[in-house]
Parts: sequence; structure tokens; C-alpha cells
Amino acid sequence: MGEFLNPEVIVLLAAFLAVLWVVWFVQVKQKPSPDGDAYLEALELMADGNDRLAIQKLKVAVRDNSENISAYIQLGNLLRKKGMGENAIRVHQDLTMRPNLSARDRTRVLKSLLRDFEGVADYPRVVETASKLLETGQPVEPWVVESLVDALEKSGQWDAAGAAVARHKKILGEKSPERLSDYAVSRGQQMLKEGAFDLAVEQFKEGIRHNPENPRAYIALGQACRERGNLEEAVDAWMQLARRMPARAVPVFKDLEKACYELGRFKDVERLYEDLIAPPTALPEAGLALSEIYLKKGDLDNAMTVLKRVEGESRGGVDTEVLAKKLDVMVRNGQYKQAAELSVSYFKQRNGHKPA
Repeated sequence: MGEFLNPEVIVLLAAFLAVLWVVWFVQVKQKPSPDGDAYLEALELMADGNDRLAIQKLKVAVRDNSENISAYIQLGNLLRKKGMGENAIRVHQDLTMRPNLSARDRTRVLKSLLRDFEGVADYPRVVETASKLLETGQPVEPWVVESLVDALEKSGQWDAAGAAVARHKKILGEKSPERLSDYAVSRGQQMLKEGAFDLAVEQFKEGIRHNPENPRAYIALGQACRERGNLEEAVDAWMQLARRMPARAVPVFKDLEKACYELGRFKDVERLYEDLIAPPTALPEAGLALSEIYLKKGDLDNAMTVLKRVEGESRGGVDTEVLAKKLDVMVRNGQYKQAAELSVSYFKQRNGHKPA
């Protein structure tokens, strides 16, 4: 046995065993796992925009290694992207059932689920999932808050939406007052349908308090007051709108005129229109309304004067209305030749002919 204990033999044997170990380590231990290959290939395919093949590779990856959470998340995300929202939900929901899911991975899964539910317009589950994300103790991401508020809005949960906006004012920024104002108006409209007139009026007024630049609030307040027979308050609301946002008040001009006529305040409407056609407002719609008032009085001269003041300010389809009104005045005044010449000149210009 002594010859086998020769130091040279021992060294050679050790070297041989070392070589065998290195070969085994390189070929077996260092060889990437099949699922690792599939997952990396899927990421490369995703980067190249080949989603179809990426989905196939991700399915291989999760089949070979069910602990690859990232592969599951990416698979669900791609299924959602390809329009298979319910399949994406199943993939991501299965992950939430795992008891050993880390807090970080659970947050990642919930974010993907939130996108899934948004994709299929499942607003109750959007609200539920967004709320869970906001309760994780992780830094709040603005898009999660936006998703929550948007879902509450679309499902008509105005009180809950208002509470969410108030709670996350810093994140939502300067749009918060506008949103709170819109919620108040929407609540008021719902209350009107339920016959709660006084509460509805208070909501419209709250909408104005939140955002004095919300035309919906003034219009709704005026309409509610008019329907209840409170014309004075209706006129006040519409007048405020016209003074603050003239162009947004155009849709209520007729209602305003009618209410003022019934109240014996028609001069107030005339003064309002006179103010609105003066610079810097120069609102052509106010000029059209005022000229119509003069026409009804038979005051053709003042009607034409007003129309000439606003014709240079008209825009879009309003210029045609101004022209039509001027032609009406001319015909009533017996100025048939001038009316015909104006019509021909207008249509030549519309067809690209330069005036002579």
C-alpha cells in the first residue's frame, strides 16, 4: 500500500479530481436554467415589439419555474395589452393568493391588477384595488390616485370621489377645486331628480364656492331656481355667469331674456348685451341677441348699428348669422339692391374670389 501513498500520486489524483469538479461546475452548475433562458428571451422579444412570441416564452418560463413572479406579471401585462383582459386578471389574481408573496411583489401585482380592471372598465374593483395600494404604506403614486378618483367619478360616487380628492389634494394639485366643484354640481343634479330642490340648490352654490369659474354651476343653479319659480335668483345666477364668462353664458341668453321680461327687468338684459359687445369682450353672440331685441321693437337703425359693431369680431358660423341678420334688416328697410350686392360679395369671398 505504500506505493499508493506516494506524494506524486496523491498530487496527480488531486489534480484530476479538481479538473473533474471544474468541468462539472461549468457544464452543470453554471448553465442557466431553462426558465431563465425563456424569461430573458421573452424580455428581448418584448423590447423588439414581438409580443406574440414573448407570450409564448413567458408561458414556458412560468411552467418551468412557478416561483418566477416577474414572468407571471409580465405575462399578464402582455395579455392585457393584446386585449385579453380577463385572462390577464386571472394570471395576476392567482399571484395574490400566494401566502409567501413578498410585500414588494404584492405591490407590483396589485398595480398590474389595477391596470387590468381599468382595461375592462370594472370600476368597483378599480376602486378596491387602488384603495389597497394606497394602504400598503408605500409612497403614493399619483397615477394610482388618479385611477381611484376616475373610477369613482365614472361610477357616480360623488361623495366618495370628493373625499378622495380632499384627502389627496397635494398629489392631485391645482385641479382639485375644479373636481370638487363638478362633484357638487353632479350631486345637485341627482338631488333634483329625487325632488330635493333645496339641497340641490345648496350643492350648486357649493360648486360655485369651490370653483367660481365653473359655468355648469351657474347654469344649473339658474335652471333649478327658474323651475322652482324663483326667477330673481335665476337671473342673478345667469347674470353672474355672463359677467364672469361671457362666451359660456350664450346658451342661457334666451332663458335670461324670458325671465327678465317676466320680471320687468328687460332693460337689464339690454345693458348686459351692450356691455358684452364693447371691448375687450366684443362678443358677437351678444350683438346678435341685442339686434334681435331692436328688430322686435322695429328699431332697424340700432339693429344695423349693433351688427356692424360685431361683424369684425364674428367667428366660425357666427359670421353667417351676422350676415343673415344684416340681410334681414336691409330687406325690412326696403334695401333690396344692397342686400343682393352684400349676398353676392359674401359668396364670392367664400369661394375664393377677391373683392374688386
